[in-house]
Order: sequence, then structure tokens, then C-alpha cells
Amino acid sequence: KRIADIERAARNLPKGAALIYRHFGAQDSVQTAQKLRDICTQRHIQFLIGADAELAEHIGADGVHLPERDMEQAKFMRAAHPHWIITSAVHSQEVLQRAETLPLDAVILSPVFDSKSPSAGKALGAKVFATWISKINMPVFALGGIDDMSAPELIGSGAAGLAGVSAFARCVRRLDMDDVAGMTVLHQAAFSSAWPASDFESHINKKCDDVLGIGGQDIDGFVIVRTIEGQAEILTLVVATSAQGQGLGAHLLAHAHRAAQVRGANIVFLDVAQDNLAATALYEKAGYQRCGVRPRYYKRVNQQGIQGRVDALLFQKNLT
Repeated sequence: KRIADIERAARNLPKGAALIYRHFGAQDSVQTAQKLRDICTQRHIQFLIGADAELAEHIGADGVHLPERDMEQAKFMRAAHPHWIITSAVHSQEVLQRAETLPLDAVILSPVFDSKSPSAGKALGAKVFATWISKINMPVFALGGIDDMSAPELIGSGAAGLAGVSAFARCVRRLDMDDVAGMTVLHQAAFSSAWPASDFESHINKKCDDVLGIGGQDIDGFVIVRTIEGQAEILTLVVATSAQGQGLGAHLLAHAHRAAQVRGANIVFLDVAQDNLAATALYEKAGYQRCGVRPRYYKRVNQQGIQGRVDALLFQKNLT
């Protein structure tokens, strides 16, 4: 089970995307497929069932995605369901060429980049991928090791689009006013001195701030970085409790660094409460070094309602 919460993943896909559900014989496959069908309909997402025409027909899916070994079934499925979207996985140039002769709407070619999938073979690389598909007259989607870091390598390759399993759960995007409510709730759950919604609106509108997040309708985390005259500051970084332990904090931080560098920053600063050990460990692992302290900076209130304060530790990291 590659995605822990596939319904959440479906809700976070952008409009116009497609979702392929492979149930691998799960006992609740019909119920899950129906829920996903409903989500995809509401969000204008095409919904395909992996290698199960019977289930696709039962729940009214938009079509079927076939494994490479069953690619020839496309002929029979097309005859039975002329309006279905039928796609197939391919893993070699020979099979890719064979796919062009079948009544397929598109194929997904993998692995393009190194992948953690246990079934992934040797990565093709962007150049080989582009060469192979340049000789094919059908839409070819790229799969394998695709994320927001590797995807730019496929610009101009001729790929019809990008496919992924867990990758899209980690895609970072710029947040906007539609995300303010979600950001506010997430911040309130993480910090005792949470920011109001108006603060997030201000940061989104401020030209020197980059407000970046992971997730679609449900935000799994976000970071705000400000860059002025060659120096950047991480203003806040939050990851939802349900999404912790997946490396999302480090992923967001790396994107904040990149955004600051694009704006010309060569150094980045931040502060963290002395008792926030998890955040301190994250920043130190990312290469930050202690550069100072603000005594008694953060307020704290214990269970008895007694107020106190803890120091803020100051960190910096060179971006050059």
C-alpha cells in the first residue's frame, strides 16, 4: 500500500488530473473505488481502475489502466467499451513501440528517474526518455522518481504529462488566499501563540515573502520565507501532526532555500524555541548553525495556567 490515505490524496489532486486506483485484491475495493469515484467526479478528475474491467464497469469509472503484461487486452476492452480511457504501463522501447499499434489512449513509461518502488528497474534518464518517445505517435506520460525537483528536467522532452505514486503528496506549491483558513488551523494546532488569519493574508500579499505549502484541499504543511537585500529569514514552518515523520519539514525547508536563492539571498536566518527539540534537530540536520540567543523570548503557559518564558535560539545557514 503505497499511499496511506488515498482519499486524501485524491482530494489534493488538481482539477484536470487523473487518478488510477490499483486495489491489489483488497476486500474493501468496491467501497474504496466508489468513494474515489465520488471525489473525482466532484473535483473533475478522471478516474481509472487498475487492471480490473469488472470493477471499472461496476462503479462507472472513466476507464482502465493495464499493466504491461496485460497490454494486449486493450483490443477487447476497446471493443466492449469504446468510450473508455484505456492506458497501459510500459517499461521498454520494444513494448513502447508495440503499444502504438494497440487501441490505447496513452501509456505510462517508467522508470524515468531513480525510484524507491520495489518494482522499479534501471532509470532511463531524461535524455533516453525523450529519445524513445520522439519516435512514438501517442501520448506518453513519465513515471518513476518524479517530484518537483526532478520534473523540470523533463521540460521540452515531449512528455504528455507526469505520473507518480507518493510524489504528488510531496509537491510544493505557492499558497494563496484560498489556503488561509487551512493555514490558520494548522498553525493554531502547532503553536500556543498562533497567528491570526490576517497575518497569513499579509504574508501572501507581501512581495518579499514566499508562502509555500504541501497538499491541495488539505494542507499537510507550509513554510514562509522572507528575502530582503540578499538575506532571508524563515518566519514559520509547520507540518500537520498526521503528516509528520515523512520528511516533509526538510522538503519544505529545501524549497524555502531555493526560493530565497532565486531572490538573491546568500544567507538565511531563523529562530526556534529552546524547548522545540524536533525543530532544532531538523534545522541542525539541514546545516544550520547556532549564532545567538534571545533570552526569554517565547511565552509558555503550563497546565496550571502559570505563565513562563523560554529562550529563542538563533540559527543561520549559508546558501552559497
